Amino acid sequence: RHGSFFFFFFSFSQLVNNGEFAVTLNHRFLCRNEDLKEMLESNKESLKLEAMKRIVGLIAKGKNASELFPAVVKNVASKNIELKKLVYVYLVRYAEEQQDLALLSISTFQRALKDPNQLIRASALRVLSSIRVPIIVPIMMLAIKEAATDLSPYVRKTAAHAIQKLYSLDPDQKEHLIEVIEKLLKDKSTLVAGSVVMAFEEVCPDRIDLIHKNYRKLCNLLVDVEEWGQVVIIHMLTRYARTQFVSPWREDAMFDENNEKAFYDSEEERKVEQTRPYIMDPDHRLLLRNTKPLLQSRNTAVVMAISQLYWHLAPKHELSIITKSLVRLLRSHREVQYIVLQNIATMSIQRKGMFEPFMKSFYVRSTDATHIKTLKLEILTNLANEANISTILREFQTKLLTQYILNLGKYDQNYDIRDRTRFIRQLIVPNEKSGALSKYARRILMAPKPAPVLQSAFKDRDRFQLGTLSHTLNSQASGYLELSDWPAVAPDQSVRNVEVVEPAGAPALRKSKTAKSNEKFYSDSEEEEEEEEEGSSSEGSSSILIITYLPPQIMQKTLLLIIMTKYILIHIVLSISTQFFVNCMCSLLHLCVFLACQFDAVSWHVHVSLQASSPVFVPETSHELLHRMTGKGLSAQYRFTRQPCIYGNSMVSLQLTLSNSSDQALENIHISEKSSTGQNIHRFNAIERLEPQASVTVSMGVDFNDSTQAANFQLCTKEDEFSVSIQPAVGELLLPITMSEADFTKEQGKLMGMNESSATITMTPENVSSQSVNRKVVSVANIGVIPSSQENIYRFAGKTVSSGSLVLVSVALKDPDAVITINTEKTVIGSMLLRQFKTALTNSGP
Repeated sequence: RHGSFFFFFFSFSQLVNNGEFAVTLNHRFLCRNEDLKEMLESNKESLKLEAMKRIVGLIAKGKNASELFPAVVKNVASKNIELKKLVYVYLVRYAEEQQDLALLSISTFQRALKDPNQLIRASALRVLSSIRVPIIVPIMMLAIKEAATDLSPYVRKTAAHAIQKLYSLDPDQKEHLIEVIEKLLKDKSTLVAGSVVMAFEEVCPDRIDLIHKNYRKLCNLLVDVEEWGQVVIIHMLTRYARTQFVSPWREDAMFDENNEKAFYDSEEERKVEQTRPYIMDPDHRLLLRNTKPLLQSRNTAVVMAISQLYWHLAPKHELSIITKSLVRLLRSHREVQYIVLQNIATMSIQRKGMFEPFMKSFYVRSTDATHIKTLKLEILTNLANEANISTILREFQTKLLTQYILNLGKYDQNYDIRDRTRFIRQLIVPNEKSGALSKYARRILMAPKPAPVLQSAFKDRDRFQLGTLSHTLNSQASGYLELSDWPAVAPDQSVRNVEVVEPAGAPALRKSKTAKSNEKFYSDSEEEEEEEEEGSSSEGSSSILIITYLPPQIMQKTLLLIIMTKYILIHIVLSISTQFFVNCMCSLLHLCVFLACQFDAVSWHVHVSLQASSPVFVPETSHELLHRMTGKGLSAQYRFTRQPCIYGNSMVSLQLTLSNSSDQALENIHISEKSSTGQNIHRFNAIERLEPQASVTVSMGVDFNDSTQAANFQLCTKEDEFSVSIQPAVGELLLPITMSEADFTKEQGKLMGMNESSATITMTPENVSSQSVNRKVVSVANIGVIPSSQENIYRFAGKTVSSGSLVLVSVALKDPDAVITINTEKTVIGSMLLRQFKTALTNSGP
């Protein structure tokens, strides 16, 4: 395999150099398409299935496979379930582009809507709704109505998705679609809830009356809905609550989380209540209570949605609940940090006390991006007061920073900066050689002047709902739905009451329960037992809710423990009963033994958290991308920054320096969009004009897919195009991580055998010291140093940028030899690193 790879790479390079690359690549792609067509037209199901797997793989990589549509659509009626699924995946992707050919298979899709397999029924509806031709609107409407009553919740979920597609194709169908939405809103499946609310938001967001009867059901189902469905439902319920409940921000407001009086009060009692201070509506409290546990969600969008709900709906004294959750999100990726910090900046203007205890979380770090630093400074400015200003200034280390900047300016290449530095130094840092200037420093700097008026850039953003695109852009985006003002008088809450048809016997049970509560004098003990049962049930539900957020392995064991405990309690109760229950007791005992065995069989495997760390060494060496002679005056240098790429987690960050050595300005310097050879490249913004003898530095990202294959692309100006390539060293495909020595040893034990590469070398005396070993290893690869308790063993850890695979390196000194060991699933990367480490550690140079 390795030999064929290098042969292909050599042939590829020759083709590029001979200018035959485009023709040859196109020919190969066409040949491959012909092979796939032959496989699809074969009589063997295995060949067809293999061909479809390859085609779907091409689509996943971003390749254009539309030419294969006629060959693929012939297999839409195949009896092979696996083949039919892949064909539907392909048709969903290309049905809109190949409408004429897709229309020929309409009858097949209609028959598939009656297929016994729910996945085939859902896929057929998905393909049918992807053919955006007005002539089939009646067929789509009929299919959606039938799917909305399907027994499978997955098919009903697909019907909700199809509603949005049909509405965008033909808005005249709105009334018919609203009928389907009303029916699906009554669905009790958590799989359907999020999708139908999304359809409601797209088609008829103003029809609040459709939510009345389903409000309490949605609040209770919210915890079990999938994460993105939770986000949609939360935003919809936020808008609903602002139209149905009175503002809880009144000064005379009274709050009782367990208040349920409004459900059972008589008309006379309600009239008396109207003269009393504000009491929160039970439905309002239901929404706040049921969304609070979701602040522990692992999905940042869910946490952000709950935070904006509390900000817009909760009483002011309850807002502190969301603070810790928002601060926790600041440990996430830069994109998440940016959105969260924007929302915190808006909140901190009105509620400084919310975030003041967590002020240290907003301190600026050297690794923060510029836009993150700006937002943190904005928040610190909002939080600053007389009590904490000294702490903030101490964090900025004003004196050290000033001296550092003055020392830099003293040797700057620009004479103007050097002169300004001398002036400021003489003014604010007086010494024996200072002239008369320092004597007047106080009069110059401390002259009476009006205090600066600080106005935050986020002052007016509270007019937009937090967490929305409009809030981020500070401008109303298309499709933004404004929050209405609180009503002066709450609408009738009886519209949310639902008549439940109860089975026979249920009314009697409820009646007896009511009677029991009324006969308090005769049933005090019974009432206490009932309260204890209700308390235990609530505790049980809360425990189930808590373990939902545990890792799956730990959650499984916790559930087994709960089941065992409950059955043992039942066993104790039944042990004093009749012979019939004695038999049950034996069965339960066997069940407990079985569960105990299962409990022992479950392994407590917890993944080691791989925390990224700052690079230990950043090389300043630049590589030539384009020579000025070849580039007609345009030259380009690139270097690897060894920092996490802000454009994508799987990209390697690069810095380009473009210089114009000609005597004319260069215009529209950019990277061609059609020139990349398979790698995902984030291009820098086009440079409109580069003056003669000027330089500019830009950043870009490249996803090398954990390969040292060069990234080839076209660097263009307004007049010319130049073919260039970036060749990464294997050590630049890694990011450093931190872990404990115990975790290192544990993970190393999992990567033995074929995943381990080692070599013994003889080191020169000057390379034996710990500083020398660390310096040479981190100069070769972008990995982190792991603390070691053993003197002669040095450990390093990193992960590949693209796939996140663990790379562990250890160097064991055994005078005069040393053993280098590399453990990683990426065996090619491991062998290449081993060669480079051997070369670096045996050379006597720096």
